[in-house]
Amino acid sequence: MIDYAYLNRGLTGLAQAHRAGTMAGHLGAALVAGYLYGEDEPDLPAEVHRGIEGELERVVAGGSNLVQRSSSGSHASRVVRTTGAGDR
Repeated sequence: MIDYAYLNRGLTGLAQAHRAGTMAGHLGAALVAGYLYGEDEPDLPAEVHRGIEGELERVVAGGSNLVQRSSSGSHASRVVRTTGAGDR
């Protein structure tokens, strides 16, 4: 199963996307989608779930190709990286 913290971070990122620019919403949505895919496909091998979590970590860390700098110069990934951190 995919860690619930990704759902929390994704929803929080979506809710706060207006603070960081348009791409922050996409990053939050990517985390939500990854978590929900794991919920929809619980019978996949554990290594597949670990691979999905690895990709979600890349999004959180700013390594995703969805990351762009906002007009203020801050990374959109900061919204998902700094939210829900207490859940991990």
